[in-house]
Amino acid sequence: MIIPLGMTSAGPLSSIDTTPLTDTQVTETLRQQPDMGLDSRMDMVDLKERQAEEAAQQAQIQREAIRQEEERLARERQQLQEQQRQAQEQQRQAQEQQRQAQEQQRQAQQEQQRIERERQQADADQRALDQQQRQAEEQQRQAEERQRQAEEQERQAQEQQRQNEERQRQAEEEQRQAEARRQETDQVEQYSEQKSDEAQQDRRDIAEDQQAMIDQEDLRPLSTTGVLGASILSQNASLGRIVKIDPDSGQEVRRSVLNTINARSITLIDGRIIAIAGETRGDGAIRLIEINPDTLEMLAQGDDDISPQSLIWTNGNDLFAITSSGGNFYLARFNADLVRQARSSMTVHPFASATITDNFVITQREDGTAVLLNSGDLTEKR
Repeated sequence: MIIPLGMTSAGPLSSIDTTPLTDTQVTETLRQQPDMGLDSRMDMVDLKERQAEEAAQQAQIQREAIRQEEERLARERQQLQEQQRQAQEQQRQAQEQQRQAQEQQRQAQQEQQRIERERQQADADQRALDQQQRQAEEQQRQAEERQRQAEEQERQAQEQQRQNEERQRQAEEEQRQAEARRQETDQVEQYSEQKSDEAQQDRRDIAEDQQAMIDQEDLRPLSTTGVLGASILSQNASLGRIVKIDPDSGQEVRRSVLNTINARSITLIDGRIIAIAGETRGDGAIRLIEINPDTLEMLAQGDDDISPQSLIWTNGNDLFAITSSGGNFYLARFNADLVRQARSSMTVHPFASATITDNFVITQREDGTAVLLNSGDLTEKR
C-alpha cells in the first residue's frame, strides 16, 4: 500500500496526505464493504481533525515567533537610523573641522611668508620676528594636528557608516526570511482549514451512510434469539459497538451504528441497555446513553459530561457514574432516564469506584482515600 506524503511544515501528522486517501474513488470502494467502511473512514476523519488541530497550533506558534522577530527588526531599524544619523553628523563635523584646519594652515603659511618678507628689511626687529615665527609655527602645528584629528574622525564615521550599511543589508535579508516564514505560515493555516473542511464533509457523508445502514437494518427482521455483547475496535481503548450474536451459529447478526460505546460500561436495567459512549476529540463529548435492545439504536443521551475512565454502578433504578466538569471529577447519581439527581460536592479520584451498601456509597476522594457518602444526596457522612 502506498501512503501519499504531504507537507511536513504543518507538523508530523501532515507528512501523510490524507486527501487522496478519502477521494471519491477510495470512498466508493469502501462503501462497497458490508459496513460501508465506516470504521476506516471515521479513523481517517479523526486523523484529519488531528492534522487540522496540529497545523493550527503550529501556525499559532509560528505567528508568535514572526511577531517577535519583526518587533526585533523594527527596533534594530530604529537603532540603525539613529546610528546612521550620528555617523552622518560626525562626518559633517569632521569635514567642517578639516575646513577650519585648512584655513588655519593657510593663515599660518601667510603669516610665515609675511615674516620672511619683513626679515629682508634693513630695519627689521629680528627678535620680534623670531617670536612671531614661533607663534606661526605653533599655529601651523596645531592646524596640522587638528587636520589629523578631523581625518581620523571622518575615517571612523565612514567605518561606522560602512558597518551600518552592512547591518542594513543583513536586516533586509532577515526581513525577507521573515516574510517567507509568514507565507509558509499562511500555507499552514490554509492546510488546517482545508483539513477541517474535509473532515466536516467526511463526517456529513459518514452520517448519511450511517442513516442508510439504519434504514436498511429497519427493513430486516429482528433477531429475537440473539444475545447481547460488545466488540472492541482498538487495542488502545475499550470503545466499540454493541452487537447481537446468534447463540446457535455464534455469528454476529446485528451491530450498533454507534462505534464509541465503552464496552466496559454496558449495563442492563429492566431490559434497557445503558452505557457510556463518545469521545472528547473535536466537538465530541462523553455521555450516558440508552440503546434499544432490539435495533441497537441510541434512544436517549444524558446531558452531563462523563469521565472517560468511569464505569456505571446501579442500585435499583439509580445509576452512579463519575462526571467531569472544569477538569474536576465528581460522583453523580442519575435516574433511569439519565437525568442527574445528585452530585457530590467533593471531588473524587478520576479512577474512583462506587461500592453501594444499605444507604451509603463508598468511593474515593481526589487523593485516593476512601470516603462514605449518603446514597441519596451524595453528601459526605460525618
